[in-house]
Amino acid sequence: MKIKKNGKVINLTESDLKRIVKRVLTEQPEENYESEGSADPDYDTAAAFAKSIEKWWGGSSDWTNKRKGEFSGYHEFFAKFQDWDDADDAAAKAYKNKAMNDLKRDVTQDNTYYGKLKGFINEIVDQIDDWAFQNVVWLHLNSSDGKSSSYKVDPEIDV
Repeated sequence: MKIKKNGKVINLTESDLKRIVKRVLTEQPEENYESEGSADPDYDTAAAFAKSIEKWWGGSSDWTNKRKGEFSGYHEFFAKFQDWDDADDAAAKAYKNKAMNDLKRDVTQDNTYYGKLKGFINEIVDQIDDWAFQNVVWLHLNSSDGKSSSYKVDPEIDV
């Protein structure tokens, strides 16, 4: 392949093109950190796990019924804890068991972000068990190579 550079014609071989493409792909800044891989595999694993928690919960408040239908697993899970006197403590324990088992299955304990993920789950559990108000729980992750992402859960279980 012939290209012009600074007014001169340069012949590029197939191996030259491969090397250039590889360099461009590895040096370009990533715009979407969640979908692109990073140089921090622990971060990629932790971000995927946090995203799965956020998606399971629906991420935002249930006041507008945003969770209906789309997040049926959430509804099925917490429906058995709903009655005249909500069983928040039992719901909190059940969710903690579920989430911690998911964490152990999906993220190794030597993952740099394991403690933060465990803390995120524990904060959600604490909010479920709060008899008066459930506050939104946030998790902010920062990778060793400068990427960051945030995840939120509204732990209101009244379905």
